[in-house]
Amino acid sequence: MKMYTMRTTKPSNNKYFIRQVTGGWNGCIQGDPTDASANVLANCVGYANGRFNEIIGKNSCPYQLTCNAENFIERAKQLGLNISNKPVLGGIMVWMYGSTLSGSDGAGHVAIVEKVINENTIYTSESSYGGTYFFNATRRNTNGRWGLGSGFTFRGCIVNPAVHEDEPTSDEVKASGVATNFDKKYDHEYVATDNLNVRDSGSINSKIIGTIAKGTKVRCYGYYTHGNDYDWLYAIAEYNGVKYTGFFANAFLKIDAPDNTVKVGSKIRIKSSAMQYGKNIGFAPMVYRNVYTVSQINGDRVVFNSGNVVMGAVKASDCIVQ
Repeated sequence: MKMYTMRTTKPSNNKYFIRQVTGGWNGCIQGDPTDASANVLANCVGYANGRFNEIIGKNSCPYQLTCNAENFIERAKQLGLNISNKPVLGGIMVWMYGSTLSGSDGAGHVAIVEKVINENTIYTSESSYGGTYFFNATRRNTNGRWGLGSGFTFRGCIVNPAVHEDEPTSDEVKASGVATNFDKKYDHEYVATDNLNVRDSGSINSKIIGTIAKGTKVRCYGYYTHGNDYDWLYAIAEYNGVKYTGFFANAFLKIDAPDNTVKVGSKIRIKSSAMQYGKNIGFAPMVYRNVYTVSQINGDRVVFNSGNVVMGAVKASDCIVQ
């Protein structure tokens, strides 16, 4: 059985997401705003039409779903496609907006099911007209509308004929390239300082195999490749349920240092040299041995507690965050 591969990055220069009138395979209108490398985006309809056919993989779009999002069900039936009353892998979820299906009270929304986590939780890929070119979302059926607002109604899911419901989903993406160097200085856990592409090898010209968001943790064990003025760290990151093993440009990574900022709720010890705040008096010896909780901060004055009992106050610089 083949493995279903989720889409977790925006398509680019991919004919499934380029309009027929500009050399692509997609019959939908131009997106707004328009992505130069995928000009049916931003638009939920253009994206869903392209992705549904991309999954089928015929190097064409045999199923052209070019109507308003809320009318996808009727168009799909005309094309001979089946409809499920629940989300299915590779299918198109369809919502109407309002009550008329005429577009006069809203055009609805569509999204692709990239993973069925359980009967009430799914992972999708989507676009939004007038909004975001591409995004992934974890949707939960807590309100009968799979997370959409009160104006929406979930109508069903168009079954993708190329996907079996029990088809396994690939939760791991791994680069084919191999690191050429090792340096212990790169053996750290990092944080991405911006949205960051994961590359197939150590070059800015290599294929993008994924994208992680700013703030995602990245673990490198010292292996890297130098190219295009970067050291490309061969590392591991998990983002949106997918584990990526590939090459990350070191210029967009910083070492994930612990946060030593003293905050209300922080667990702290008191330095052995600490004096009571505003006094030239120390604490009883046992105070320096225990861990406390910060209950108040006023400027550099930190009040610390043991349970509900205030033990004292010190300068912030005399606190050691645990």
